[in-house]
Amino acid sequence: MKKLRQLPKWSWLVIIGVILCGSLFWYKRTENAKLIDEVKFEFSGYNGHGEVSSVFPKETAKKIALLQLEYLKKKDFISRDTDKTLSSLIKEAKTLEQVDTSLLTDSEKKTLDEVTNFRGNVVETSFSKRTGLKNGEKIKYRWVVNNEDLPLKSGERTVTVKGLKEPKTLTADELKKGIAFKFFGLNGTGRLAIVQNKSKYPNIDLSSKTKGLKNGENIKVRVVTEPAQLEAMGYKLVGKKTFELKVTGLLTSKNLKNVDGAKSTVKDQMERPEKDIKYEDVGDWTVALDDISSSARYYDGDEGIPRYSGNEFGTEDIVVGHIVKRTKYYSAIDLTNEMYKFNYGIFKVNLSDNKLDVSSYESGPEMSSLDLENLKKEINDNITPLDK
Repeated sequence: MKKLRQLPKWSWLVIIGVILCGSLFWYKRTENAKLIDEVKFEFSGYNGHGEVSSVFPKETAKKIALLQLEYLKKKDFISRDTDKTLSSLIKEAKTLEQVDTSLLTDSEKKTLDEVTNFRGNVVETSFSKRTGLKNGEKIKYRWVVNNEDLPLKSGERTVTVKGLKEPKTLTADELKKGIAFKFFGLNGTGRLAIVQNKSKYPNIDLSSKTKGLKNGENIKVRVVTEPAQLEAMGYKLVGKKTFELKVTGLLTSKNLKNVDGAKSTVKDQMERPEKDIKYEDVGDWTVALDDISSSARYYDGDEGIPRYSGNEFGTEDIVVGHIVKRTKYYSAIDLTNEMYKFNYGIFKVNLSDNKLDVSSYESGPEMSSLDLENLKKEINDNITPLDK
């Protein structure tokens, strides 16, 4: 101790300077080693289905970039001038993404890219659990530093999940009110769709009988999205998983357009009468479903309800026809032959405007009989009037 007191004053200044420098160096390394503590966390989603992400504060990211520049300079991987230029630009920029590179050389840009894209390279981060989180749950955030020469340390933090929203309680009837359904098509072969751009719940999957519908029918709509998926969307379904819809608004013969045009076309397509052949109308005109070519009428299963945004409803086939009595007179043998024929055509109706397209006329299989009642039975077995 006596010898220490005898040291010249300048020696004490040197010792104190060394101690201060060492303390400052130790402090800086310690400060930098704790940069993991500056990382912020953001939680999103709903309780039980939340997600977490890490957010590097801009100043923390800049510190790591500057530490790497210092390391590269010490190892003589870059020049002092490069270190000075890039360090200055990083300090001046608000974030690493906003560093001005307009005056940098290609080599300097490459170095800048190396030190700014440190995540996943120099610093690897991970969570013990990233998804399916609930409030109050504790997870681990790990930080692995791959370069031992940097004054950074690997480590981990315990993070408490918070701020996740609670799923909204939802009943099937509330769900029904929030969705715009549309019935379209012909009475008996009608279809069900969701008008997508009006739906409050576009991601919830529903199932129902969607084809072969007729006015006045009650159908059940089922929620088929799994409960866990619903909660991830922010909804918790309570009570029954079904609700009912009453089918309305399907086309009947009364609200089809251009039916008279179809009738005229059917008449024009009838065999041209000769002088010894006569045709007479028997009964009223029939506007009906084409049961022969339409499978929708017989569809009775459930399927996912499609979503339509506009005029995507397509066309349907319908039958327009009437029964005629065909009488042919054979003068040579003074004999009259009578038979009954269903004179009809199959037309397409555009479901976006309910209009019959007379140019789409096609003739169907012949229906005729010597007996009027037999013909009526054949017609009844093959077609169903729209108004039935």
